[in-house]
Amino acid sequence: MKPAKWLALVLITLGLCGLYLMQDFAPVVRLLAASLGMIGVIKIAALIWQISEGAKFQSSLGLLAFVFAWPGISVVGFTERKEVDPTTGSRFLESWLTFIVGVGILFVVSLIGRGESTVLNYVALVSILLIVHLGLVEVIADGIRLMGFTPRSLFDRPYLSSSLRDFWSIRWNRAFVDMNKIFLLGPLRDKIPTAVLTFSIFAVSGILHELGISYADGASWGSPLIYFVIQGVGMEIEKHWKLPRALVWGWILIPVPLLFTAAFVNLFLGDLTGLISELILSFGPAEFFKYGLIAGGLSHFLVLCASVQVPGRLGWREEFQKLSSLNRKVFWTYGGYVFSVILFMSVVSFFLSGEDFQTLGLSSFLWVLFIALFWWARVLTDFFYMNHSDWPQGPLFSVGHVCLTTLFISMAVLYGVLAFFAYVATK
Repeated sequence: MKPAKWLALVLITLGLCGLYLMQDFAPVVRLLAASLGMIGVIKIAALIWQISEGAKFQSSLGLLAFVFAWPGISVVGFTERKEVDPTTGSRFLESWLTFIVGVGILFVVSLIGRGESTVLNYVALVSILLIVHLGLVEVIADGIRLMGFTPRSLFDRPYLSSSLRDFWSIRWNRAFVDMNKIFLLGPLRDKIPTAVLTFSIFAVSGILHELGISYADGASWGSPLIYFVIQGVGMEIEKHWKLPRALVWGWILIPVPLLFTAAFVNLFLGDLTGLISELILSFGPAEFFKYGLIAGGLSHFLVLCASVQVPGRLGWREEFQKLSSLNRKVFWTYGGYVFSVILFMSVVSFFLSGEDFQTLGLSSFLWVLFIALFWWARVLTDFFYMNHSDWPQGPLFSVGHVCLTTLFISMAVLYGVLAFFAYVATK
């Protein structure tokens, strides 16, 4: 075996030794070390392994994106830069909405359960899967694809899985699949029986989840490994009989409490939702008004950053040649007015954030109400006046439209709530 591969294995061994030395640390530290820390070690080891097998990065940007932005293991899709695939961003809205729904569920569960209900803590776990696995990971993937790289989705609509193989080998957490291909399937294929190799792969997954779960909570030892053994048995059964889809999902979901035990969920998700609820409830109307206006002021600057790109991105120079000189000047004048109003609304937001909430006057309420109506008008115009066909086509515009619309809706809702608080304060 090449020296580089030995180095990769040594790095993984050192990572495991590090976990052993940290066994007396606080549970949350052990969780971060066994999950993010160990994943980072395996990622670097896999990178060294793949380079030793001939992988070459044609772009330093590809290497940087792989190491610092991508949660996957395989370098496939990062070694060369291509033209942006025109289908990029076609599922961005789905991933982005999944992320937002996950955040919403987490906040609601936190306020209702406050970490004290095991059932609601499991719901919070589902929200984390929506936020991270099915949300942010795919959002990051599309961002990388816009740079011309082609990473494969790590979580490819797992709810569409029709078999255990489809779920575990194709649609769910391809980082583990790629890791197994690099360190197990490649070296061991054709050297040991297929059934033994299958169980080896699930055993390794079980051991890694033991590190991420049992090592972290100190109480779930054995359960995650049993869960993955059950999945390995299912994969072997599936080689001989086609399982109905309902049975496939039952096989995956019913043993989940073995993977994520109540001890783990209550310890970490309970603490997380309890912390979130305390943070939310610590905000009174005055604090919400102050920090909401600061966030709103910063959001206006984000809108302005996008606005300055509009003329170039939409080709105004070419389009305006179709208009008379007068109409061009009128358009630029109105554009300048809108830009100035948004800038002024940002300044007003920062100014009002320093006001004493208890002594807010009618003028403060009217300013906040004006900003809320401005953004609600923008949102309603987008939904009911503009057509989807009106917008430029292409990956960047698809992603940009989703992000800007989200920003506009967030500002409309935020300033609507702030206007209500300001109105109450004036009474």
